[in-house]
Amino acid sequence: MVTAMKNLDYYLERILSKAPGRSTYVSLIQRGVSGGRIAKDEIDVIREFPNATEIGISGLTQDTFEYFVENYGHQFQAIIFWKCPLVGNLKAIE
Repeated sequence: MVTAMKNLDYYLERILSKAPGRSTYVSLIQRGVSGGRIAKDEIDVIREFPNATEIGISGLTQDTFEYFVENYGHQFQAIIFWKCPLVGNLKAIE
């Protein structure tokens, strides 16, 4: 029997249902088949959410991954990296 795959929103609902409120979650997940790449100025939107403790982010390359971790990584208790195949070195997250 073949079953349909669940999309990312299904899994996010499961993870975030334990969170105190949706206001603590920021989504920087690119929509669409290819997903696309995220730019540093798009990552900087995080500044508008100083109380966020969970984030979903996609389309990172090695340089934008390091930028995100260096500038915003300390803010989050949970990070969902989605479709980031160009990130090969996770050392920055240590």
